[in-house]
Amino acid sequence: IPDPTVDLRGAAAALLSQAIRINTVNPPGNEKPLAQLYVDVLRHHGVEAMVVDTPTRNGDRRASAWARVRGNGRA
Repeated sequence: IPDPTVDLRGAAAALLSQAIRINTVNPPGNEKPLAQLYVDVLRHHGVEAMVVDTPTRNGDRRASAWARVRGNGRA
């Protein structure tokens, strides 16, 4: 992914290009590889992030990317 400070549009296009290559068709969903892509990108930029598996009744592989950007204490 290009350095976003240099080429924000290029970085967004590269991330989108990677994301749409991951098959997340529902069912079964299988979002875990997509969530992992987002977590990897966020961590690369210093953001605390993790993949959270989502249990389902039918055993589909569902997951989400969770992230937290810490504030500096100022409003």
